[in-house]
Amino acid sequence: MKRIIYILDDDRRSFAYERVKGFCRAVKNTETPANLYIFRSNGFAGYDKAHNCGEYNIYRLPDFNDFDGIILDINNSHNTAENIYGDIGASYVMRAAAASGKPVISIGNNIEGFYYIGIDNYSAMTSVITYLHEELGLNDFWFLMGPVDNYENRIRTKALREYCEEHGIPCETSRFYFESFDMESGINGFKRLYSLYNGKLPQVLICANDPIASGAVRTAGDMGIRIPKDLFVTGFDNQDISKYITPSVTTVEQNRHAMGEE
Repeated sequence: MKRIIYILDDDRRSFAYERVKGFCRAVKNTETPANLYIFRSNGFAGYDKAHNCGEYNIYRLPDFNDFDGIILDINNSHNTAENIYGDIGASYVMRAAAASGKPVISIGNNIEGFYYIGIDNYSAMTSVITYLHEELGLNDFWFLMGPVDNYENRIRTKALREYCEEHGIPCETSRFYFESFDMESGINGFKRLYSLYNGKLPQVLICANDPIASGAVRTAGDMGIRIPKDLFVTGFDNQDISKYITPSVTTVEQNRHAMGEE
């Protein structure tokens, strides 16, 4: 019986469970019997430090040497800052997994020395801004992005910057806002850029994910800004929240079941 450990930091994200379902479905189709052991944490930016420390200490419970394979699903912004939570978060998990000598798959985060499973964030984000620019003729953007140390956010930001630079589209630092992947980032980011530009709106607000877009849409609406008449807004990841944003925003699908199967 193969023993597989799955370290899951879901951060209240339901799509993490879709990857688990995809993995289990693939295992059932193999001839190798396996047990999946899930160690799940639920840290969140809005929780206090003591709560999050308790959540991330869950990672210290397993002995990685006891397993045949390791899956890390920890692409989360709240457990990477060692100066906040100490050595109990993602940094600990990565070292412990590597030290075990067992095969490690990292989902959504390209970590040196581990196998990587994830979408092509660069081409996906490039397709968003390409459509807005080439098909709709838009060239004035603000960018509400996630945490600066997050792998997916870095690649999405790189795609936007390089496209703008290549096509002569304004992309100075003041047009970017970085915080987290939460709704609060959209709220805070929109207010910050709106104030910085003295209420002069761009044509499009590109967001790193759907919760950010949701926060921005809500904040803009409270200011009397009409979307999409006054401002286009895009999201990313096609998370559950995207189904409830009114008005709806463009988003990018991730086939999470397929990622789990892969």
